[in-house]
Amino acid sequence: MPSLIDAILERRAVAFVYRGARRTVEPHAVGIGHDGAEWLSAYQTAGKRFIPGHDWIYCSLRSIEELQVTTHTFEMPRPGYSRGDSRFIRFFAEL
Repeated sequence: MPSLIDAILERRAVAFVYRGARRTVEPHAVGIGHDGAEWLSAYQTAGKRFIPGHDWIYCSLRSIEELQVTTHTFEMPRPGYSRGDSRFIRFFAEL
């Protein structure tokens, strides 16, 4: 969790394996979802997508493996990002 929080605050991309596929994302928010679990909302820039052409992902932190903060930074939130995302009941960090 601290690595994801730092990545959001520093606007750094992260890479990880999720559901068996390596992905690189720009993390936008991390917190607690309505189910009480910890979730990440991110814009995917590389790797296998759940749905082709769908760039936003919502990942359960318990299913993320091999998390690495990269040296790639990003300037602004991606189009479609909504601060205060209603899928979360509490945020640890958000853009």
